[in-house]
Amino acid sequence: MTFKSFLKELDDRQIFSLERSLDTLFSRLNVDVEFSNHFKERLKGRESEIKFDEIKEAFRKLFLKYRDGIIQDPELQGLLKDIFTYLNIPFGVHKKADGSYELRTITIMKKRNFVPNNSIDKVFTV
Repeated sequence: MTFKSFLKELDDRQIFSLERSLDTLFSRLNVDVEFSNHFKERLKGRESEIKFDEIKEAFRKLFLKYRDGIIQDPELQGLLKDIFTYLNIPFGVHKKADGSYELRTITIMKKRNFVPNNSIDKVFTV
């Protein structure tokens, strides 16, 4: 195994662990958190300076502040915006056939004063 492949595998395990941790948090709402491939690629590439603890904390604040508003709309397009770390995470929520929900991240970026260019139903500022 090369050092580069070792680092990639380590990244994959850390991302999987983060996703499972968020699943546990949101399971109280019957919401499954899924990271898109683009989201994962950003964490490994251009946005590699983002710490997993920052992501976890942003989602924890989202859960605490907006837990009721996340699943009110069965086809929500939202933006998680952390004003302290400048994290911006566009995401979608949809209701699955079994009555549960899936929260799927679209991408992630660390940018001050980010303004989305597509239709976002709601901005969740934490």
